[in-house]
Amino acid sequence: MKEEFDADEMNRYYGQHIYIAQSLLESEFCQIGLANNLKGKLKIINSKGTSKNDIYRYVFTCKVKDMIEVDYDTRKNFWDFKINDDDQDTFWLSNEEIFKKCVEFIKSHPLFIEQIYIKENIFDDEIEKTTDSSLKNEKAQQLTLSL
Repeated sequence: MKEEFDADEMNRYYGQHIYIAQSLLESEFCQIGLANNLKGKLKIINSKGTSKNDIYRYVFTCKVKDMIEVDYDTRKNFWDFKINDDDQDTFWLSNEEIFKKCVEFIKSHPLFIEQIYIKENIFDDEIEKTTDSSLKNEKAQQLTLSL
């Protein structure tokens, strides 16, 4: 049986995108990056390096005209929030205000097209109230499955 082609789905998840993905175990750590395929990119993020022990979820995604330029400009503008020089993707967006400034920077970029998704109050999830790391990991998986 042939799968039905969903043009809206394709348009939403494929193209030139900028994303901010938040660690569910250490919520102040966010990855900022670019992707042609948002679904595929999140799978890659969650299967590589330090992410193997953590789960990331998108807290902001948008379409842009030139993802390389917007990504470069965003990293340059928020360079002081990078975790270290070895990790090109992870930034320390430690509170809602810094997160919102980053989102506003991206949305005000001349190459921004449209916002696809934004999670309001990214630091308010129940996972933050849990201190046991195994419980945090279990809650993180539950939250990711519900996205």
